[in-house]
Amino acid sequence: MPSFKVNGNNIDEVLLEIGYVKSKSEARRLISQGGISIDGDRVGDVFQKIPKKFVLKKGKRHFANICVV
Repeated sequence: MPSFKVNGNNIDEVLLEIGYVKSKSEARRLISQGGISIDGDRVGDVFQKIPKKFVLKKGKRHFANICVV
């Protein structure tokens, strides 16, 4: 599982920074459709607080360890 250190404050910024999406609008669409999970819990809001360290899941097969600095 890949690990990333990111500077983003919101989940859409994190997804863009690690390269899982090509734009913030694509990230927001994924979030609204329920395709993003943090530590096993679905993300329902773009502005949801994110923890300092977490496991990000995109879809069924893409996982990443994220550390917010």
